[in-house]
Amino acid sequence: MMSFNRYNFTIASSNKEGISRATSHVVVSSKQQSPAKPIFLKKVAYEGGVYELSWNAPPYSYNITSYTIFWCNSKNDRPCQCYGFLNWTRVGSDITKKNITLPASDKVFHFAISANSENFSSSGMYWVDCPVLPGQDGSLATDDHDCGIRYAFNDFETAISHGRKTVRSEFPWHVALYRQESPDESAEYICGGSILHPKVILTAAHCIYNEISFGLDNATFTVVAGKYYVSWEHRDPDEQRLKVVDIRYPITFVGYKNRYADDIALLELNTTIQLSSAIMPVCIDWTVKYLLDQLPPVGTVVGWGLTEKNITSDELLTANLKFIEFAECRTTTSQSYSIFITSDKFCAGLENGTAVQRGDSGGGITFPQTMTNNKMQYYLYGIVSVKDASGSIAGFTDIRRHLPWLKMALKSLIDP
Repeated sequence: MMSFNRYNFTIASSNKEGISRATSHVVVSSKQQSPAKPIFLKKVAYEGGVYELSWNAPPYSYNITSYTIFWCNSKNDRPCQCYGFLNWTRVGSDITKKNITLPASDKVFHFAISANSENFSSSGMYWVDCPVLPGQDGSLATDDHDCGIRYAFNDFETAISHGRKTVRSEFPWHVALYRQESPDESAEYICGGSILHPKVILTAAHCIYNEISFGLDNATFTVVAGKYYVSWEHRDPDEQRLKVVDIRYPITFVGYKNRYADDIALLELNTTIQLSSAIMPVCIDWTVKYLLDQLPPVGTVVGWGLTEKNITSDELLTANLKFIEFAECRTTTSQSYSIFITSDKFCAGLENGTAVQRGDSGGGITFPQTMTNNKMQYYLYGIVSVKDASGSIAGFTDIRRHLPWLKMALKSLIDP
């Protein structure tokens, strides 16, 4: 139970001879005086017993004077199960990365961190969620443990036309894609996208395709992660702007000419996105371990597209849409639209008018899965591609149909 009172304890030892004169003084701060915990503590394990720890400062605390890093060994790869002594070291408040070298062994080491304030109070321990192994190129190799977690401080049930506003950083994998004809002009928002890897964004191919020249648009593209307000001129507190240096899409994609089949693309960034609990990759079901009947019937989409008032939303919106399989979608939509529901697509929408709109293209539709640790993680199964102009049904590029291409293209970008 968390008390709102401040407690002062004097600790002394005693035996049959009496109470010792030497004492220790312990202060237990009130909740109001305690700082918030640091967030997104990550552990990267290297050979030789070297561990690289990195974390983000508490989002809502001030007057942090230092951090305390704790570690212990365990028989199992789970936090908070320690055997033997709990070790610790302290670092300054300006430090958010620390290397610790421990004796190389077959033991499993767990790490935690706390923030300390100037009134001698502590936030309490924040434990590493999971280990992260370095890739061959030194980049972080994200796995199911490091993706698709809606921001912990904004874990609300969701409600784009007829959508509701998101909370800042509620969907940490969603990014904005901007286009510039020349450096002299302001960048124009064109599409959404999803973080697949710290250096790779997943989006729709039609976002970067020129229908006139039947090839790649030669404009300059910029990805902004951590974006809430879509305006290029507005700088969000945590946003990161990165240039697109390479683009991959299937050679079979030719836009409208082939009814937007194979509408999928990868964008390589000029530098690595700094991941945190507010900016992280979305999960992909690489091994198809979740069958269709295991997915919830409703998926979540986010975007800055047109609202029901036919204006571009300035703030990021979200909506829940019902999943509609390919065959059903082809038979329930208008003939003029159904020809664009190619075999690599499924549909989603609601009869009340809630739908994706122009400007939402490239963003993903995600479905939640409950992990063994009871965390809810979101898996991306589709990319916003085409929409029926007269209805509320939209077509999504089916990720399951493109897994071989996606694996090959991603590998070529991160491990050339």
